[in-house]
Amino acid sequence: MPDPIDDFFAALGRSGHVPLLARFTGSMRFELRANGETQRWRVGIDNGNIRVTRDGEGSVDAVISGERALLVPIVRGRMRPLCAFLRNEIAVTGEFRMLLVLERLLPGPSGRDPRDLVAGRRERESSSPDGGEGRDRAAVSGRRP
Repeated sequence: MPDPIDDFFAALGRSGHVPLLARFTGSMRFELRANGETQRWRVGIDNGNIRVTRDGEGSVDAVISGERALLVPIVRGRMRPLCAFLRNEIAVTGEFRMLLVLERLLPGPSGRDPRDLVAGRRERESSSPDGGEGRDRAAVSGRRP
């Protein structure tokens, strides 16, 4: 089964240059705990050029640490790192701005097309026994359906 954290760091390492960070240079180390072990990744950014190493060795501007399982929703774009920090699920040591830089490297939340939501609502209403009119009649008469 694919590991979302390994996949995230592998994709980040392949990303090469991130134009959004073209004027930024810094580094961060991730220390993720699971089953009594700590896994480390080091992410270096040099004028937008990304480099990821698995060992996590060397000096860094910030260390982001926490339980490995808590990073999964972050790398999937379902949770913002700042929210996890405010809930005390991850810790940041060093330059806090690196947490904000991390947000620039993460995928956004999965979106939904609003037309799909409207189509689903219409489908539910048309499949109701009264053809979707029960709600409207109840609203006019003041009674509940």
